[in-house]
Amino acid sequence: MNNRYDVYDLDRDNYTFTDYIQRVFVYMSLGLFVTSATSYLCYTNIAGRGFLYHLLVSFPYAFIIIVLAEMFISITIGHSLYRMSAAKLKMLFFLYAVLNGISFSTIFIVYQISDIFLAFIFATGFFVSMALIGKTTKLDLTKYRTIFIAGMISLLVMSILSIFLRYSKMDILTSWIGLLLFMGLTIYDIQKVRNVYYHSVGDLETTEKLGILGAFELYLDFINMFIYILRIQNSKRRRN
Repeated sequence: MNNRYDVYDLDRDNYTFTDYIQRVFVYMSLGLFVTSATSYLCYTNIAGRGFLYHLLVSFPYAFIIIVLAEMFISITIGHSLYRMSAAKLKMLFFLYAVLNGISFSTIFIVYQISDIFLAFIFATGFFVSMALIGKTTKLDLTKYRTIFIAGMISLLVMSILSIFLRYSKMDILTSWIGLLLFMGLTIYDIQKVRNVYYHSVGDLETTEKLGILGAFELYLDFINMFIYILRIQNSKRRRN
């Protein structure tokens, strides 16, 4: 029984926080790469009237099923963390990235390539800045979990209302609030990753699984910032 924790402590001594956070960012970056590559490949397939194009024509509810599958995977990753192995969690994460890439393929139809590239650059800049703040600031945002949950619920309600009311100014306001909220959540999630490393007890498998969860949450933060930046750019273009 003691041998297990002796081995864990020895490994932990050689497994620094820098190693851990780099591993989290590698998983997150791979997820973004998979989503980007899948999205572009699916778009070229649709534009070239390939298999995916014919699937969507013959089965128009395919995108709805994909979105529901994404929601199911997201819930599973959050609620089955301790019941699943790290390998299975990685598989679910990258499966989510693939499905998200498929559903994202439509952005190449809605937005110009230059806007997509610019939004990606801005999202990267915001993300890196917030990550650095989260890693260095002494202000612990993890204490404000309830406020972030309330913000997410409010953002969801505003997004639904903007769809039905079709009020452009409300859509712009929702986009800015969403961007600021996910900037804050990036700091929050970085601090969660830091707290997992310094306060986790157990074996390295559990720490690894929590790292995958952290990578998934940071991946979602980046994706949402990217989406809201695209929406802000598009609203400015419509006004001009």
